[in-house]
Amino acid sequence: MAGSLKGGQGGSMIVANVTDLHELAAFNEDDPFVREGIYQRSEIYEWTITLDKW
Repeated sequence: MAGSLKGGQGGSMIVANVTDLHELAAFNEDDPFVREGIYQRSEIYEWTITLDKW
């Protein structure tokens, strides 16, 4: 799941299901926008799902 953030601040967010943060870091490093310097910065946060069914 991915998308841009509202509010005119710019930026986007990706929610990924990975086995560990190293897997996500490797995915992030291979992202063309990261490799080509299009993103000014990239931050990774661990997130715990507290509600997954409606």
